[in-house]
Amino acid sequence: MYLREDRVVRAIDSWIATVFDQCNLDATCEAMESAGEVDPGAEAKAEAARRRIADCDARLVRYRSALDAGADPVVVAGWVKEVEAERKAAQRSLSGPDDGPTAFTRDQLRELVLEVGDAVAMLEHADPTMKSELYDELGLHLTYKPEEQLVVVESRPTCRTVGVGGGT
Repeated sequence: MYLREDRVVRAIDSWIATVFDQCNLDATCEAMESAGEVDPGAEAKAEAARRRIADCDARLVRYRSALDAGADPVVVAGWVKEVEAERKAAQRSLSGPDDGPTAFTRDQLRELVLEVGDAVAMLEHADPTMKSELYDELGLHLTYKPEEQLVVVESRPTCRTVGVGGGT
């Protein structure tokens, strides 16, 4: 069975664009704001990492004092190496992908959407690979019903966290 992709894709893009039209924009931004709420445990994890870093820094100062006081340099070097590894691990947990999303307010989301402008035109001219990724993230599932000449589109979006400056 042959189904013209261009007719289906154009209709899907128009449907996606309705989510961002004036009638639905407030509800869409509200839903996006809710979905982007920062993990409440993220700040506690970050604070624990900052405490580990501060503890490591204090231990390194003590090890330097011990070295200045005549401690065995080989022993102190072993201690320093262990603490530096611990400090690096804590630093990675602060700057890694587990930082969580940057939460946007409803007004910021609205401004971003309005900057995009004509969503249908944007989607029509989008890179096919990026459009495919968008469709995947929207969880699009199409079912063609030839007897009705109908394509049923279902969307079950996946949640992906992207920080500012990252991919979208």
